[in-house]
Amino acid sequence: VSGRPRALDGAPEMKPGDRLISYGFYLHGLPFYTESPVDVVNWVGELHYAKRNPANKARFGDDDTIRRLPDPDRTTFVALRLREASYLTTLAKPAEIDGMRTYGPWALAKFTPVKAPARSRPGRLGSPSSGDGRAPAR
Repeated sequence: VSGRPRALDGAPEMKPGDRLISYGFYLHGLPFYTESPVDVVNWVGELHYAKRNPANKARFGDDDTIRRLPDPDRTTFVALRLREASYLTTLAKPAEIDGMRTYGPWALAKFTPVKAPARSRPGRLGSPSSGDGRAPAR
């Protein structure tokens, strides 16, 4: 199974610094075609030797990795088997998933950082202000 179609489908949206997670499997073509490192969640397979290296510990995760999405600082893409898409939505609230593309037996979910609501500034609550920070004259 090639990672080329999935990688090329998500690649136009991916920007440097975005995170790519492979959930439940690892297609060796993903890092090649996306030119991006790939973190692995709920799968080890032949990468068991790499997982033992402390330098790679952050590259492997479990369902809690998905529960912690969206990352506040970057967009995250999660590549997964389509049959696992409904389970993914039990880990992350559907409102946190900013879109999911499906094609063939695969899916690519996108998690976008949540922007904090803008805070209102003094004197901007709908009433006129004198501009000096004091309450408006009555």
